[in-house]
Amino acid sequence: MAIDEDFAVESISNCLYQTLVIIRGDRPGWFKDKARDYPWEDLNFQTKFVNQLVVNLGQASDLNEAIELLIKLLQSLLFPPFFVSIHFTNLLAQIRPHLQPDLAVEEVRLKDIVGHNRAKISESISGDRSPNSSRKEPFAILLLDAENLALDCQLEQILIQFCQYPLKIKFAFANWHSLGKKDWDFHNRGYELIHVPQGKNSADLKMIAFGSSLSVYYPQAKEVFICSSDTDLNPLSTKLEADNLIVYRVYRRKDKILIFNSRDRTTKSYSLIGFQDIPLLADFILAVKAIVRSEQKRTKKNWIDLDRIANCFKIQFNLSLERIVAHYFPEQNIKAFFDRFKNDFVIHQLGNKKIYLTIFEIERDEVKTKISQIETNLNAETLNNISKLETALLAIVNRLIERSQFKSIPIADVANEFKKVYSISVNQVIKKIDLRSNYTKFLQKCDRFKLKKVGNVYFISVENKK
Repeated sequence: MAIDEDFAVESISNCLYQTLVIIRGDRPGWFKDKARDYPWEDLNFQTKFVNQLVVNLGQASDLNEAIELLIKLLQSLLFPPFFVSIHFTNLLAQIRPHLQPDLAVEEVRLKDIVGHNRAKISESISGDRSPNSSRKEPFAILLLDAENLALDCQLEQILIQFCQYPLKIKFAFANWHSLGKKDWDFHNRGYELIHVPQGKNSADLKMIAFGSSLSVYYPQAKEVFICSSDTDLNPLSTKLEADNLIVYRVYRRKDKILIFNSRDRTTKSYSLIGFQDIPLLADFILAVKAIVRSEQKRTKKNWIDLDRIANCFKIQFNLSLERIVAHYFPEQNIKAFFDRFKNDFVIHQLGNKKIYLTIFEIERDEVKTKISQIETNLNAETLNNISKLETALLAIVNRLIERSQFKSIPIADVANEFKKVYSISVNQVIKKIDLRSNYTKFLQKCDRFKLKKVGNVYFISVENKK
């Protein structure tokens, strides 16, 4: 066997288990029903699982059989999307160093074995994102270099018109750390997000490596969109054409989007200027309301940061709020614009700080309450030094003591009240201002407070200064 005996077998087993733990936190929906309920974070379960895997792999006669066992185990635990994910790629990369270094040919065999097993399970990963489906009908796939080409919902609908088959799977490649909130938008639009390291052409290289094996991963795929303006992807297009797939190259030239059909060698262009048309005012109001509702549902909050709304609108419609405001009311700013529509929106700004917006679908007295809460929450941002935090805690302690009519109260009650008032824990504030202390130690250092421990509970009172 081309695995370095017991140490390598144990290391490979641990790598696989750690991959499963990561997926449990990142993509729990990939686990099949029974495996989803396993206590993956439990150390005793981990020990039993890894030990059993070590025994099974140790009985394999060669590398081929060991990989077969690993694939079969993963198939029994996880749904097919795992096998085309970065997690599977990373797992293989972790296993590779445990092959004997002088047997370079084994790495080639490893790739062949994985490809063979992927082909064996290709029927189950026929492209359906839904784990319970065994769809076999043809479909189309989209590959997007999200760093290179902006593909909004409207352009995506145009691409769909080109398909002879339904567009079922969409992959977006990018360094998502550098693209702000775009990962959230693409995720909500049904894309599988593939992260690449920062660097020139990183997304292109990953698309080429991934896309070259589409016919293995998805044998039912008949059409592929390659969305990028980079000519480095020409070899991928050629490879997929050789695999008898219809390839559509989607790229941008100045103010146009061009779509090249590899089958009939025709190119159609669409002006991006048309996508910049200003919507009707009524449609714009409805669109903003839809974004506010979506953000309210996502954040579980009624009041939404206007900057967030503007960003979502820009992503969805490739238009800025400023441009629409300037079109309809050239002499007004955004705040004044929304103030005109008081039957639709409630807008609030605390001093020169951020502007918040909600739709007028709640009671007016509740609006007043929410405004008060926003003011309080924003005040939490001002607790940026020891003195201000101490003053804030003093106000809460005095209020709780007065309410309770006792001279001292548990510090836990103070922490709970602080969280209610500022929507952030006191320990988070302490961490923000880089105090090398925790909540209890901080209170002990404050001259204004006196702490007394009764059993396991600390009580706090106000130290009267003479």
